[in-house]
Amino acid sequence: MSIEDIYSAQQRELAERKAALLKTAAFQQELKKINRRDLAHKIDIDLAIWQTSYPPDSPQYLIAEKEWERRLTARQIKAGHLAALIGVAGSIIAALLGVCLGWWLSAHQIQRQQQDKDSQTKATVNGQH
Repeated sequence: MSIEDIYSAQQRELAERKAALLKTAAFQQELKKINRRDLAHKIDIDLAIWQTSYPPDSPQYLIAEKEWERRLTARQIKAGHLAALIGVAGSIIAALLGVCLGWWLSAHQIQRQQQDKDSQTKATVNGQH
């Protein structure tokens, strides 16, 4: 390999690095232009239309992907909260039903014991006569 080949290879590598840096800088500038609040307020269909108007490797497309992930996470959290709320409500209702059933059985048992005592008392009184 000659010195000119090495120099030429180094020049190509430098040119590639410079192009990559310029592409990164342009990418960052495009990211700064995107208003994430506006994206958050778009309805799903508008976000999908906006996203498809850009190529898949563009900053806009990637930001839209992140917005979809954020929306999915928010929906999953809401569903989790609803499931937890239903679970808590079910537990409270079950506890209340348990207390009511216990009270009813206790009252019924006391009434039955009283009836048994009354029956024994009548039997004893009738047996003495």
